[in-house]
Amino acid sequence: MWAMFFAATRELRRSPWATLLPLLCGVLFVAINLTNTDSRLRQDDRQRLNHLLQNYIEETAIDRLRTKPLQILIPNLERLGPLAFIRIIHGKKQLLIAHEKHLPFPLSDLSNIHHRENSIWRIIASKKGEVALNTMTREIDGELSLQAGMISSNYPLYQGLRQNALTGLSLYTFLCLLCGYIVQRSSQAAILNTCKKIGTGNRAKGFSPLPERGHSEAMNQLHRKINQLVEHNSRLMSELQGSLDNVAHDLRTPIARLRSTAEYGLQGGNDLPRLQDALANCLEESEQISAILRIMMSVAEAESGTMRLEPCKTDLEQGLLEAIDLYAYSAEEKQIEVRQSLNKMVYAEVDPIRIRQVWANLLDNALKYGKVGGQVNIELWQDEDYAFISFRDNGMGISQTERDRIWERLYRGDRSRTEKGLGLGLNYVKAVTEAHGGQIEVQSELHRGSCFTVKLPKNI
Repeated sequence: MWAMFFAATRELRRSPWATLLPLLCGVLFVAINLTNTDSRLRQDDRQRLNHLLQNYIEETAIDRLRTKPLQILIPNLERLGPLAFIRIIHGKKQLLIAHEKHLPFPLSDLSNIHHRENSIWRIIASKKGEVALNTMTREIDGELSLQAGMISSNYPLYQGLRQNALTGLSLYTFLCLLCGYIVQRSSQAAILNTCKKIGTGNRAKGFSPLPERGHSEAMNQLHRKINQLVEHNSRLMSELQGSLDNVAHDLRTPIARLRSTAEYGLQGGNDLPRLQDALANCLEESEQISAILRIMMSVAEAESGTMRLEPCKTDLEQGLLEAIDLYAYSAEEKQIEVRQSLNKMVYAEVDPIRIRQVWANLLDNALKYGKVGGQVNIELWQDEDYAFISFRDNGMGISQTERDRIWERLYRGDRSRTEKGLGLGLNYVKAVTEAHGGQIEVQSELHRGSCFTVKLPKNI
């Protein structure tokens, strides 16, 4: 039992208020009731003693002592009744009337009680244990006063009530801790079970989402967030596993070329032109690898919000014309006609280098996935606050199921796997556009083409 108690105590340190609050309420309830009981029992003893003292005064006509010395007063023990003693003080003289057999303590202990003391529940040790003595003093006139004492019958009752209350409070404390422990463990059981399943790293082993109803609102929200987090991580793992092959393939090719070129140069002996040609090819392949890594790092910066932008007033038409000129050879290779409808004097506060990379990626995709002999239309227009740029092609298009996933890092659709690329282009485009406070959307119809529209604020 004690092992369970200490285990409950350790467990409840993590969230103490759920158990300590009812426990504190219980302690406060017991304390208030004991205090009220103590006060009522003392008041009852005080009233009873006052009543007995008044009766004694009336029965004995104590007023006659004003004219008679104490020596002529004959003590009448029968008149004491429930009183333990009567002390009559007349000037410097005192007369103590008590029945020693009825006192639970030696008669000599009464000498320790001051003749003018008024007290309720004065504790005195006796052979049978502690007893509570009540005393009250009544002044008759300037020289004559009367003190009465009575053994309290309420004090043993209070002691029993207090002992029972403390025993009950101890049991209540144990039950509170035990119930809190059980509730705490039961509320954590689903989470701990899920944590074990998540720790295996294998969703196929039977991960079951946490119940999002039937608990407190805070616990339901926690379950909901955990389910979303697990689902998100699972999806990321699936995407990562599906995309690693593409990344490995695109990196493997330049690395293999780099290796073969180096081997070719080593076989040249002292042939200087051959060595120079091999080194030039090695530099070209290493630059391609560096470009791939730079793109991946740029995407990571954009997604984390740490991308540094250097915005300035930029002519968007000029940047689009440069991208069209850069990809003129690629368009000619695929016999794709690039048409343009660009409004002049369209300016925006953007990072010119980053935004040119956006145009290059969108135009590269339009040419890469456009059909041979097709066309790409590029438009630029503006309103009072925004500039709009659209890239429209009549290529393969994007299916409905893939339309929301093309912005994910490393994602490549089934029809794009034959084309060279990492699946980072659109992810980077979206990240850079949003870093400028803009938006990008796509409209597409399978086998009929796609249209990507960028909306940029003129002033960031």
